Amino acid sequence: MSSSAKKNCNRHAHKECQGRTVVRSDIQMPQSHLQYLDGAGSIEKVWDYPASPDQFVFKGDKPSIIAFISPTREVDDYSRMLETTLVDVAVEYKDRVDFFVVNYEKEPKAFRTMQNLLQAQGFPLSAIADPQNRNNCKYLGGAKPYDVICAHLDSLLGKTKPIR
Repeated sequence: MSSSAKKNCNRHAHKECQGRTVVRSDIQMPQSHLQYLDGAGSIEKVWDYPASPDQFVFKGDKPSIIAFISPTREVDDYSRMLETTLVDVAVEYKDRVDFFVVNYEKEPKAFRTMQNLLQAQGFPLSAIADPQNRNNCKYLGGAKPYDVICAHLDSLLGKTKPIR
């Protein structure tokens, strides 16, 4: 990791920071609010991909954001922006929503299938999965701003009217 990336560890969810408490402004937050699915086959924690490779079937018990990002997020601005935003959103929703960050290079088939199912283009890819509707997930897009992600989560959690 470059020295500039190390200087920014209090702003980004670098894998090396996982489990430690990182100071962000006036908030102390354990980085473990984001669950990194970095190994081959790790997508099975949220989606039984081998059993249903053509249909998303969510395995979680809480609403979740699933984000496919680049493993080289230090140089990929959009992946870094999405990951940084998810760190901030996780502070707000940590007990009500799970956050999964998937290395798309370790799960290329799942990434391509998710793109096809959501009719999504571009990268990074993020989606919201709902345990009430296990066979469906909602495409969020790429690096969305904090308030847009929060509005989608509030809608899912019943705090506001649904977003189309």
